[in-house]
Amino acid sequence: MALNTGQYGVQYDSRDRRPAWPWFVAFCVVIAALASVYAGVRWKSRQLANTPPKNPPAGETAATPSRGEAAPPATTASTEPAGAARGMPEPLRAQFAEAERATRDAFYQDARARWLALLQEPLPDDARATAEKSLADATLALLTSAAPMPGKTNYTIKPGDAMSKIARRHNMTQEMLMRMNNIGDPSKITAGRVLVVLDKPAFSLRVNRAAGSAALLLDNGLVKRWPAQPGRGDATPAGEFTVGNKAAGHPGNAHGSRWIGLSPLGGTQAVGAIGLHGSNGRDPGGGSVRMADADIEELFWMIPQGTPVTIE
Repeated sequence: MALNTGQYGVQYDSRDRRPAWPWFVAFCVVIAALASVYAGVRWKSRQLANTPPKNPPAGETAATPSRGEAAPPATTASTEPAGAARGMPEPLRAQFAEAERATRDAFYQDARARWLALLQEPLPDDARATAEKSLADATLALLTSAAPMPGKTNYTIKPGDAMSKIARRHNMTQEMLMRMNNIGDPSKITAGRVLVVLDKPAFSLRVNRAAGSAALLLDNGLVKRWPAQPGRGDATPAGEFTVGNKAAGHPGNAHGSRWIGLSPLGGTQAVGAIGLHGSNGRDPGGGSVRMADADIEELFWMIPQGTPVTIE
């Protein structure tokens, strides 16, 4: 380092002074880094603020339904039920909301029990219609899947078994058995496979001539109700019957796409063949009960031969 001496004493040579710009650059880099960190923290805070909570609101139970899982317990807090229930007393509104929640969360066995209980109450017509539709949806979900319900059990396919044979053994229709086990081709089953079966279900059918309806019941509890038109006047006899022959027809004929024959029991008098059938828009006359093709097709795959039928 060069030193200068003079009247002002010892001085550093100006050429040895270090420049200030590196410190300025370093200072700018630090400021930029801090600004970047701050911006990141602000962005994360906004993201968290806009993210809905993972936990359910107080008073509700979060549940993911799975096969064999029990339905969640009833809660004391009620959600707002459908519009059909808003004019009902608070206890019924709460029951309605719980039934809707069980259906929405796919706890169909619990939902069916809740809707059946509600239908025992004095409901307004629109609420009753909503409850019956929701009950039908929950019950059909049970009948077309392996979801647990009373009466279901397992059956292991044996060598030589056929779907029709297994269905008859358990008093089911073959189509219900196929739907319940998600089987598309009844010929492609293998020994050793475990099926879910509804063992000897206690189905019954009630036809109300005055109301123009046909109601399918399981264990005396409603499954679904359809419009059903009896014959003119007294052509459709009242009494007790059983389901006899069943046949799939052509939608273009007078009896529509399906025929469900009825065999009279005891003292029931029937003139000629009587049954339930579809419709192509024409009334074939006689004493049989006419339904829409879509409705009788649904009933057809559920109701086995031998099912008791009451016409009143």
